[in-house]
Amino acid sequence: MNFSFLENKTGLEVFHSYCSAAENLAMTNHDVSITAARMAMEYMLKLLYGAAISPEIAGLSAYDMLCDPDLIRYLDDRALVDAFHYI
Repeated sequence: MNFSFLENKTGLEVFHSYCSAAENLAMTNHDVSITAARMAMEYMLKLLYGAAISPEIAGLSAYDMLCDPDLIRYLDDRALVDAFHYI
């Protein structure tokens, strides 16, 4: 599977479980797959934002983080930011 390389990475077990669920359910249970993809995106966004911008993420929504100019500058990739918003 596409995300098997994450399986044994310390600290990414939860992220791996969300990604694997999204992938495994994509053809059989679309709604649950989409929910798992969203959970994976939000989990990774929190890790990224917390590490690169500020560890103080309490009270911030995914939208708040994605609209933060500091994160947008850090990512420096409009297509990536748009992909995050799409999910």
